[in-house]
Amino acid sequence: MAIIPVKLDKKTVKLIDTLVEMGVFRSRNEAIRTMIKNSIKNYFDVIPNEKVISAVSELMNIDNAIKITTKKPAWKIVAEERERL
Repeated sequence: MAIIPVKLDKKTVKLIDTLVEMGVFRSRNEAIRTMIKNSIKNYFDVIPNEKVISAVSELMNIDNAIKITTKKPAWKIVAEERERL
């Protein structure tokens, strides 16, 4: 693990200390580490991966691609297919 010095305002430290006192985390370190990991994961969940965007873009430009047109939402089609199997 790497050590990264971070400055936090007093209000944030108090909130972290409160979570530790409540037993949500064992220590400030654990609290901060968990919050950072979860926050980073959320960013990667929201930001589309460039490779995925590139692949989708290529698929959208295929001339002989099969295109399905329907008034049903995709979730409904998937649900119907699952029931069929």
